[in-house]
Amino acid sequence: MGVRQRKKMRKQFRYETNRKREFNKGKKTKIDIEVIRKVWDKSKSTHTNMAQLGLEYKLNKIMPPNEMETDVQKKDIVDEGKQKAVVETLESQVKNQVAKTKLPPRLTHSQRSYIRYMMQRHGTNYYAMSKDPKNYYQDTPKQLEAKIKSYLDNPRYYIPEMRKKGLLPAKLAEKKKKAQDKKKKAQKKKFNSKKKKS
Repeated sequence: MGVRQRKKMRKQFRYETNRKREFNKGKKTKIDIEVIRKVWDKSKSTHTNMAQLGLEYKLNKIMPPNEMETDVQKKDIVDEGKQKAVVETLESQVKNQVAKTKLPPRLTHSQRSYIRYMMQRHGTNYYAMSKDPKNYYQDTPKQLEAKIKSYLDNPRYYIPEMRKKGLLPAKLAEKKKKAQDKKKKAQKKKFNSKKKKS
């Protein structure tokens, strides 16, 4: 077959083929989680497999976007033992991942003061923050939103700030006061014992 003939064949369009069906033939469900991969039945559809494992394919069926507090409709599940085993292993994997998660990245002192200033001045108006004259970094509203989110997600920066302002719940503030009182009492006892010895 010559080059000219190959080029000619490339230009021809096959009208008789159903491209959608051809595309779906090559498609295979890729399962990364080993527990689900073992139990997965390739002869059944994805929806039925997920229902047998006690999982839902479409989350809008369980929790519609507008009505979050609706009752979950329970379906007839074929194998309850299989479902329990899969759900338990998935939960344990999630717990292990949560235990391994690291704290958000550290922010420098200048970054923290910059974010605090923006929050005090503009609240959550990210567009106004981007137009602020102290926006030296020329951050866009999206960038500012991400920076503030990283600041708020990090407890080592946000919680002390809340304590200073007195915005923490009363229970936490009481616990902190009790801990401080205990430290003071222990310090007084040490000081008194030193005086008696001398």
